[in-house]
Amino acid sequence: MPASERTVSAMTNQVQITVEQDVLDEPCPRCGSTAVRVVVHSTWVEVTADSALTDAAGGAIPVDDPLFDCRECGFEWGELVRDLMS
Repeated sequence: MPASERTVSAMTNQVQITVEQDVLDEPCPRCGSTAVRVVVHSTWVEVTADSALTDAAGGAIPVDDPLFDCRECGFEWGELVRDLMS
């Protein structure tokens, strides 16, 4: 078997890993489609001096609220918008 055939067969037998995406059971508030994904992200928000006076923790705080994304119309919304629209 030539070296080129061995390379091709070795490349086609690779393991493929599929990651299942989180899907929301609720429809999109804009178009009503059920093709909605949950996009989980984590960012840090810096607290300003004015808000530090009202916030006992102060400093940087993590924001872990998921973002929802409609695959049909592209509309993105968070939990607060979802709760307000229901």
